[in-house]
Amino acid sequence: MKNSLTSLNINGSTKINAVIGNPIKHTMSPGMHNKLYSGCNDLNFIYISFHLEEDELKSFFDIVKTKSFRGVNITVPFKEKVFPYLDKVDLKASNIGAVNTIVNNNGVLTGYNTDGDGFVFSIREENNYSLKGKTVAILGAGGSAKSIAFSLLEHKIEKLIILNRTEKKSQDLKQNLNNHYKTDIEVGNLESYEKLIDSNLIINTTSIGMDPYIDRSPVKNFEWVSKNHFIYDIIYNPSKTILLKECLKRGAKIQNGKGMLAAQGMLAHKLFTNNEGSYKLMKSQIV
Repeated sequence: MKNSLTSLNINGSTKINAVIGNPIKHTMSPGMHNKLYSGCNDLNFIYISFHLEEDELKSFFDIVKTKSFRGVNITVPFKEKVFPYLDKVDLKASNIGAVNTIVNNNGVLTGYNTDGDGFVFSIREENNYSLKGKTVAILGAGGSAKSIAFSLLEHKIEKLIILNRTEKKSQDLKQNLNNHYKTDIEVGNLESYEKLIDSNLIINTTSIGMDPYIDRSPVKNFEWVSKNHFIYDIIYNPSKTILLKECLKRGAKIQNGKGMLAAQGMLAHKLFTNNEGSYKLMKSQIV
């Protein structure tokens, strides 16, 4: 991450934006956001990260309600656990059942979700990829999977396949999606390789592949992979996970999560500051 803190004019009026998670040391969000702030005299903000335990959430959000905080981004494992601390929830985030962005308006905390829209923006921006009519498989059924799944169905994919370690979470997500869309949805576990063969796009939304699971992959068998597959891993650090490396060997097209991180950050920046952010500038800070 490139350090842009030295170019910020921090004073008594500076507002704090932050990201919380566990783990959090891998995050590149502060560099992204602070680069935007340093390039605009009208943006008197600083962006920092916090490593939290679940039992610290209440006291943390009590502090967030103060005048010093403007917003918070939420990452693993708290996207589904912050609802009790919110005063309002955007309709889309409520339907998804996960929040990745919280805005403080004079002590009123409102939850949003920019993950799914960030994913769609990045795959279009980086690959000019059309989702319409595609068969898409999602690995995982957590907060990121929920948001991405909703956005996929919004963009008229033909079929969605949800594969998770425990099929119950896949079934729960399918049921929620079926309440809003009529798209064909199948579920399975992470060893349902037969469901991946005919998929056009496979998206890893699990944390398997990032620290401390950097030497692992969410799937253990790669015989199903071909040059017809597009593998998108939302992990951005490392830039090539075991999953991406193995699929690339077999001729698949790959993309890591740097674009999604930049795009969801760009959308969160608009919520925090009411200013448009530069996708390219934010992505340039992810190294």
